[in-house]
Amino acid sequence: MPKILEITLTPRGRFFFGQEIVFGGANGEDKRRRSYLVHSGLLPQQTSLLGALREAILRRNDALLPPQGNGTKSRASELVGPKSFTFQESDQSFGAIRALSPVVIRDQDGSNWQPQPIDDVIGKKADSIHQEVAWEAFPDGTWRLRHYDDKVGMPLRFGNGETSRKLDKLFREQTRVGVRISNRNGWRNNEDGTTDDDEGFYRQTFRANKNSAYADAKAAVSHRKEWEEEGKAEPFTPPKPGSRYQLVFRVEVDASSIQDYKELVDAFITLGGERSGFDLEVTDVSGESLDGHFEEVKYQQHTTPLPEGYGRLVLMSDAYVDTDYIREVGGFIVGEAQPFRYFSTDINETKNFYYLAFDRSNPDRKQHIYNPDGRRQSKKYTLLKRGSIILVAIGASTALSTDIAPALAPLKATEELVKLDLTTGSTAKAVAEHILAQTPFRRIGYNYLKFHAQ
Repeated sequence: MPKILEITLTPRGRFFFGQEIVFGGANGEDKRRRSYLVHSGLLPQQTSLLGALREAILRRNDALLPPQGNGTKSRASELVGPKSFTFQESDQSFGAIRALSPVVIRDQDGSNWQPQPIDDVIGKKADSIHQEVAWEAFPDGTWRLRHYDDKVGMPLRFGNGETSRKLDKLFREQTRVGVRISNRNGWRNNEDGTTDDDEGFYRQTFRANKNSAYADAKAAVSHRKEWEEEGKAEPFTPPKPGSRYQLVFRVEVDASSIQDYKELVDAFITLGGERSGFDLEVTDVSGESLDGHFEEVKYQQHTTPLPEGYGRLVLMSDAYVDTDYIREVGGFIVGEAQPFRYFSTDINETKNFYYLAFDRSNPDRKQHIYNPDGRRQSKKYTLLKRGSIILVAIGASTALSTDIAPALAPLKATEELVKLDLTTGSTAKAVAEHILAQTPFRRIGYNYLKFHAQ
């Protein structure tokens, strides 16, 4: 029987999630991606979460491949599938892992923080009062946001149903300067052709919880000292720990056909390009849905309802979409682009899962031919960032198809479409159907959405 497991990741310290700009930049060839200043992403890619889970399952079942373990390729393929994520394969298998959900953030009180709609913003000030932000539709299908303050912009915010915050308010920056960079991939060649490790004024910005256990202990000692010096009669009460946050997502697991399968348990894992440490906690929530940790969308600022006959599709995750198709069926996108690349590995071919090996014998290095012993890097895809909205008409239109796409079936996305309760033949249903039908991305936690009718 399939199970729904909730995975909670607690950072042990600072962490780093790679983005499009790196120290190397496609083995040094793409200088647009190369920089001395590199910043961590605020959230991990879903491909990183998938990779961490696959490794955790292999470790739990003593099936890591040599030299890390003594597992066999056939056993590893049975447990986690033969390959990592590949966009080109819609029916890809990851062994026991059926599907992943997007990430939410959980605070120490147990509240979940999820992406807020990008247009949930405060309007311009007029006579010391913030004006209400309102959408206005034009006959040509475009929209204008009245009283929007472009000085404030539309930053990605996460909300818990009562308030919302920018992600950088939840996770602070921690910067290292003078970082020593490994040059094993030949990212930065010396004039004489050597590829020694490079040490210079590289600046790397990590992320970490705003408050740490050390900071809490230090505050408690300070308060205790003040209590003793003042000779207070009441019992000493340590200060409340500072806010700390966790990453939470869900995974559907079905190991019914795998012999001698050991269930995932709490463990320590590493995640991201810097192998940042996280405590992994597993909770069985099989009575709930894969996206049951998400709540309905709630606006918290001054944005007014849409005109009658329109609604919003709000992305709960980054999403791979065809923007031309969305425009063709009458949708209007308000959001930001998110660059996306992934590393691919094959259990039967890859010999080093940590090394992106470049084939230096290739005379035309711009072709980016990689040695099959290492990981392969995909081309760049452009996703629509979580929190983005798509303004859609909710009434039927005879110009739109009424058929549910066959590609929705593998991940029960047909049920999801029914749950959204959208009018057949409407722009809203056509766009939602298109987003849910991107099976490879949805399987690993992309292309999740909510409908907001006002």
